[in-house]
Amino acid sequence: QQQQQQQQQAKTAKGESPIAWCTSGGGWLAMAGAMGFANSFQKAGLFEADELSNIASNSGGSWFLTQFAYNANFHANVTTFSPTELAGMVQSLVGAYEGVVPEDASSNALLSAFGKATAATPILAEMVSAAGAGTAYDFDWGAMISDMISRTPGLSSKTFYQDIVADQKSRPVLKRPTLHFQTAQLNAALLPYELGLDKNAYLLGQDGTPLIQQGGGLPASPLQYIVPGEAASQTQAEAPSEAGLAMPSSSLYEYQAVEIGRVDSIFPHSGLPQKSWEWRKENAPQITGQMSVADVAVVSSAAAGALGSQEITQEVITKAIGELAYEAIKDGLPYGMGSLAVCSHPLDDGQCTYPAIKFVDGGYVDNLATAQTAAYMQQQFGTDQRLRMVLTDNENMPKGRAAQMTDISFLMDRGSSTMPGYILQGSAYAYGTSMPSQQVFAASFDGLQWADIAGSEANMYYSLKWANVTTQTVDNPAYGVQAGTTVDLLIFALASELSSFQAGFSPQYAEVASKIARSETSSIVKQWLSGSSTSGVR
Repeated sequence: QQQQQQQQQAKTAKGESPIAWCTSGGGWLAMAGAMGFANSFQKAGLFEADELSNIASNSGGSWFLTQFAYNANFHANVTTFSPTELAGMVQSLVGAYEGVVPEDASSNALLSAFGKATAATPILAEMVSAAGAGTAYDFDWGAMISDMISRTPGLSSKTFYQDIVADQKSRPVLKRPTLHFQTAQLNAALLPYELGLDKNAYLLGQDGTPLIQQGGGLPASPLQYIVPGEAASQTQAEAPSEAGLAMPSSSLYEYQAVEIGRVDSIFPHSGLPQKSWEWRKENAPQITGQMSVADVAVVSSAAAGALGSQEITQEVITKAIGELAYEAIKDGLPYGMGSLAVCSHPLDDGQCTYPAIKFVDGGYVDNLATAQTAAYMQQQFGTDQRLRMVLTDNENMPKGRAAQMTDISFLMDRGSSTMPGYILQGSAYAYGTSMPSQQVFAASFDGLQWADIAGSEANMYYSLKWANVTTQTVDNPAYGVQAGTTVDLLIFALASELSSFQAGFSPQYAEVASKIARSETSSIVKQWLSGSSTSGVR
């Protein structure tokens, strides 16, 4: 009995509980921000802590994490460089990556067609910016990002990341924590042309209705590429032991089943969707096997992926500027944007056809890669185990607008009438598309007490705040999170007017990383890791 009490105390002691670091997407800004945070976390001792069990990322954060875990030189430089040296590294890195962005991208028909929408909808502007960056690659996101990371200075070959399998044994560093790379899959897959009809395969909701017909039309479902670490093998985990793609364990949506047929009206804005033509239900295709490091970076970051689906493109633009405006501009949209969403299989006569699926940016479901990671940790350690999570959000803040901390707020109670896991209709969070609510924490977002971080002066390109709170998880049936787990959260919110792809601003991205490295971030983390109380923030 005494031994059981000791084990229970170990489960609930803050200073002994497992730690996860979740870092957001946001293109080059997110990558530069994550490099600055990693430099600070190294000084605080986070990466040497036995309790560090999980690291999760999305999009630009995944451009950082793939290299941080699979490139020993990159890892060593990020963790040991002085702030000045780190600035030089980031400037060189972004300067090399700028070569993938064409100088005339702004004159492309895509950006012209979306001009009105982007002016009124900043989050849509980010998606359009990402799409514009791909014009030199015929809107092939995979080709663009593979080329981009192949330009990382110091690589032994341009195929360095393509040649490495993203698994545990290929990691030269950072071997202990499990890695989570957030992505999402589109909920409709095109079938080969049959009998004069374009039929599709649709992921289903709990009642057997295609997800794209529910709650305003749900275009994408959460998915992570997970690489178990050495720490995971030492637990009594129910989590997977091999690297690969994993969907959440959901009691709300039938992620493991599809229905084959045709929907006459895809989204509710154009009328009540109607099923037609030989519907049948079958098991969903399982995308098995392991990816290369380059491919993981690709599938986690397809920010313009919604434009790879004609139906979702229509939905996004219609919600932003209205159906009549969409009808007026649709003929001016560039042809062949399908590869902005990444196909899991080789194209079939230029099409990504079932049983292939299309990957899009994890930002369509959870830009901080936190909800599914929390569910995984509950599988690893049990729901009674207290958890610690460090969240680093890197927000592209539109010029002249205050930071919204949207990624953080959607993980918490923000007074929404939508229950966790249920569909948020037309959310501004996910480029105007609907998404499953990713709330997994009971804490009120409005109740967080934010403080500026000393050590680096704020400007239009850099503002850094922090907060911490002890809360509990809530039931989220879309992500498989169970209620009742105590979680200590340490949150850093970076805001900048830099966008995801802003060529010619490599010094400003470098400044972001160096300012974080110079700030008091490391001291805050060190104090939090020790389990001691922090003043001014609860």
